[in-house]
Order: sequence, then structure tokens, then C-alpha cells
Amino acid sequence: MSKKTKNIIAIVAAMLIVVSFIFIILPGHGYSAKIHNVIEVSDNGAEPSVFRTYLTLKEEGKYQISAKWWQEETPGFITALSVSDENGNEVFEVTGGSLTADSTIMELEKGKYEFKFTALGSLEAYNEYAEANFDDPDRGSVPADFFVPGVYEMDYEVSIEEAGGNYYIIGLGCGIVFGILIIALIITAAGKDDDGGKRKYDERQIAAQGTAFKYAFYTMLIYFMVLMIVFGTGVSLPVDNAMLVFLGLIAGAVVFGTHSILNDAYFALNENRRFIIISFSFIAGINLIIGVARIIGGMFLEDGKLTFRSGGNLFCAVFMLLFLAVMVIKGIRDKKEED
Repeated sequence: MSKKTKNIIAIVAAMLIVVSFIFIILPGHGYSAKIHNVIEVSDNGAEPSVFRTYLTLKEEGKYQISAKWWQEETPGFITALSVSDENGNEVFEVTGGSLTADSTIMELEKGKYEFKFTALGSLEAYNEYAEANFDDPDRGSVPADFFVPGVYEMDYEVSIEEAGGNYYIIGLGCGIVFGILIIALIITAAGKDDDGGKRKYDERQIAAQGTAFKYAFYTMLIYFMVLMIVFGTGVSLPVDNAMLVFLGLIAGAVVFGTHSILNDAYFALNENRRFIIISFSFIAGINLIIGVARIIGGMFLEDGKLTFRSGGNLFCAVFMLLFLAVMVIKGIRDKKEED
């Protein structure tokens, strides 16, 4: 068995281990429901005014309740959600025209939980609900012109997820490791020689890469200096910190890749260029599909912000498509020079 084959098997085995670990650490219990409803708001209020769904916990434990109804346009009424256990004790409550909200992590007994939605189609109905259900009725004052008669199609999502661990952080770390392994697999498989994936460059390519690294470093330095100034001014950006860091990394990678490709320094002498281009195209396509699906599903923004979780795939696809475009431009330019 060649060294290249052994390395490919080792990388694939590592990828399987990462995937297995993700399934092991995932929360053991999660319950969710979706409701599509058409709410008609008139001078008489909203109809239907009340509707329900139920989720049943099979085991007691620490859980977090989540709710989401985030439409492209804010509806002209307010939805109030109240979650109660089998004994009628309220465990979570939230109101809003459009929102994504999570409860605190709480101990919940096993059993059936009622999710009661109340559509409030007028200021009077909202004030009456606030007085009956809020400890401080004035906590969520709403202007009268918020309520607009009309017919609104609403998609509601609710869930109860097992909590108590840093699942998102662990999953993110596993995702990064898996991405690195994919890159290692592509580099190893693209090698023409039995050198275990070691990429070979001539002196001119190494010099061009050094220049590309320098430009990429200055790009990232300027980006993060500007970002530091923005943070210092207290300006609130509609992007979360993880996404801002990711965009800075992408900026550096774009500069490095573009300069290297245009100067024939990106591909190694012993690499199969076609294999790498096909691999990049496939990865870009997968990320693009995920990113577009999030936009169509209304999950591109979370609480009105672009997050790494919601937009990372789309920007990764854009980044790789830009690489492919530069490769095409370089190929066309080289062909013209040969002619």
C-alpha cells in the first residue's frame, strides 16, 4: 500500500471519528413543532384569536424552550405565547410581532406541555393581555399604529431542547476540524506523486506566495484595526462577532488566493489541478445550497443580525466561487497569451 493511500485512509478515518463524536455529544432529547396559520386582523380584533400545540417530554431534566416567528414583513398584530405544564403552571411566556426567543435553562418534569398562542389584533386587546399576564403591564408599551388590519400568513416554530452543555461550541469546533480534514484529503488525493500529499513549488512560486502572504496579512491587519475602531465608537453592527472575525479571515484568504492564482503560485507542481477545481466546485455548491435554503426558510437573520451560524455557509460559498472565477479568468488570460 502506497504512502498516499495510507494517508487518505487515515484522514477518512479521522473524519468518521469526528462525525461519530458529534452524534455522541448531541443532545439526547429534542422536541419541536411548526404551525402555519392565517391570521385576519380587523377592527374586531384577530381571528383566530387563540390556537395551540403540544409537546410531550419523555424524561425530566434541564431544558431550554425556544420560539420563533420571524416574517419578512412585521405583521400588523402581536402574538403572545404562553407555555404551561400539565398542572397549568406557566414555565415560559413571550410576546412580539416577529421574534426569536429562548428561555433560560430550566428543570422540567416529564409530561405534556401546552403552547398557547394568542393573537392580539388591537391595542385594547394587547393592554388587556398585558394587565392580566405581565407583572409590569407597562413593560412592553406598543403604539396604536402598530396594529394594521389585513390578512397575514404566519409560520410559528417552537421547541424544547435538552440543555446543560456547550453543544454549539463543541459542534462548531468539530465542524472546523472536519473542514481542515476535508482540505487535507483534497490536497493528499490531488497529489500526482507518492509523496504523502507534500506539495512541491519552485523558487518563483515560493517567492510569489511570500508576497501573497504579505498582502493578505496587511489586508487582515487593516480590517481588524477598522473593526477595533468601530467597536470603540460603540456602533452596533447587524453582524455578530463570530461572523465579523470570519469575514476578516475570508478577506485575507481572498487576497492570498487571488494573488497566488494570477501569478501561477497557487497550484503545486505535483498537483492535479482539475481534481482541486472539481472539489472546490462541489464544496461551493453544497455551501451555496445550504445558504440559499436558510434565506428561503427565513433563517438568514437571527434577531435581525447576520450570524456565523446563519450566514457562514453562504459566505463560504461566495468565497470559493470567487476563487473559481479567478481561476477561470487566469485560464482565459493564459490561453490568449499562448495564441
